[in-house]
Amino acid sequence: MKKQRCALNALWFLVVGLCLPLQELTAATLSFEGNAASVVGATVEQGFEYSAFSGALWRSDHAGNPAPNLEADALAECPGCASGFGGVVEVVAVDGSDFFFEAVDVAKNLIHGTQFVGPQIVQFTGYRDGAEVAVDRFTTSADNYVWTNQVPVENKDVVLDELRIHLEGIETAEEFGFQAIDNLVLTPVPEPSTLTALLIALGLFCLRRPFSAQRRNL
Repeated sequence: MKKQRCALNALWFLVVGLCLPLQELTAATLSFEGNAASVVGATVEQGFEYSAFSGALWRSDHAGNPAPNLEADALAECPGCASGFGGVVEVVAVDGSDFFFEAVDVAKNLIHGTQFVGPQIVQFTGYRDGAEVAVDRFTTSADNYVWTNQVPVENKDVVLDELRIHLEGIETAEEFGFQAIDNLVLTPVPEPSTLTALLIALGLFCLRRPFSAQRRNL
């Protein structure tokens, strides 16, 4: 009778523990708030940190969905910029945890020249443990600062611990244009709640006890 009761208790703990929902974590929307009209350094927003992995980034106060937005620093004198200027945004969770890339708004702006005429391709590259695991390329509107919401359909369920966003930009006498993003949506990977883990542990412990007692009786 005791063995049956213990087995039933174990089954109850396991069923309840497994049926409890994972810890609910809400999506974070990075809207790139902060000092407007400035070169962007490392910035923390809603549990995530974004910074310039390479090149330079600009927080614009005259555009966005709504303003401000993050865009490539197209100035020719921007420090550390490679040929073509612009930069790469690096995004990681502050606590180093994994996350999903859910959605983003993308746009472009052409002031003069031909390099940024028509739609532009903005590339998002996902990494985990230093290895590339996902690449998404989104197409902007052909019009200036017309924001389109993009969702990484193929890679939405890929777990990341780092996201890099490649933003192109240039400013010369002949060319002046750049790519921009806003409302970057990231969701932390849910983990089992403390109660869920405790109930599962209790169930496994109760299951172990009858078998231990049987071995002692042999």
